[in-house]
Amino acid sequence: MALKKESSNENKTYIDYIAEQWPTDNTPYFEDKDEGVKSTNVKGVLKEIYGAKTIGKHTVRSMTFVIVDWDGDELHINGSLVQGTKDVFNGLLNNVGNTVAVGIYLNGNKYPTGSVRNEKGDFVDNTFFAFNEIDIDGMWAEIEANHGFFLKEWEDARIFVDAKNAPKNAPKDAEKPSKEEDISVENIPF
Repeated sequence: MALKKESSNENKTYIDYIAEQWPTDNTPYFEDKDEGVKSTNVKGVLKEIYGAKTIGKHTVRSMTFVIVDWDGDELHINGSLVQGTKDVFNGLLNNVGNTVAVGIYLNGNKYPTGSVRNEKGDFVDNTFFAFNEIDIDGMWAEIEANHGFFLKEWEDARIFVDAKNAPKNAPKDAEKPSKEEDISVENIPF
């Protein structure tokens, strides 16, 4: 099943990576909500990776990876950085520019997981962490330092923070907030 839509904006399709926390009976999947299409795999050239941090009652960190499929469509795949997505992101971080096949599934222990393979069909060798030593905070630190990220507060528009591989619609003149600036509790809706 192909995840794309013929009338997408400038050949860009935005897809959610849905993976529930362990244990679960629900298989993870990629979903194009506009088209109502779901799939458990995507293939193409990994173009870029960036992250977004949503500040609110609970801070949510998510990562987006962009794959250009065989039709030339850009698939922007976004998922929260949680245990159920960490294996895929670990396999992608060191493979920007390479052809990859991403498959996601529910293993025998009802754990949502996934794998990244190269164009030969072999598992990628150059993962960011060793498979049994994955550190979610370490992955996020890599995104902030080398791939770029955004800061988003509730329903406000995206605020560009810092990105070496920022999406093309990121404001060029935005500055990273100083570390001294605090978020006021009064501004957080309860």
